[in-house]
Amino acid sequence: MNSFGQSTLLVLAFASILLFMPRAHVQAKNHDDAAAAAAFEQLVPVLRNPRCMNCHSSGDYPKQGDDMHRHIMDVRRGPDGHGLNAVKCSTCHQDHNLTGIHTPPGAPDWGLPSPSMPMIWEGLSDRQL
Repeated sequence: MNSFGQSTLLVLAFASILLFMPRAHVQAKNHDDAAAAAAFEQLVPVLRNPRCMNCHSSGDYPKQGDDMHRHIMDVRRGPDGHGLNAVKCSTCHQDHNLTGIHTPPGAPDWGLPSPSMPMIWEGLSDRQL
């Protein structure tokens, strides 16, 4: 299942929980906006870390390293976020981490967010995130 499908399922699951949750329970649950904002503020440095920003960046290519330089293999985002033509992310990034020094990291369905996916957060303020 691609990342769009997984995101859609999560949203649907969350929506169904809210729809079928007893109303009294929802009202009894006192949401603390200040605590939620504080928790998000703790998350923001993680989202801004180069390990995240290298793939969740604007532009048509991924970045690499702590200095966030352009990916050395000249990979392009492509319409679905998984590369363009013969230079697909999965050419080097397998569905799992490989053993050895300087091998590309891996994960199932490795790729960038598609251009239409809101997970491109480079250039966004904390509020926009």
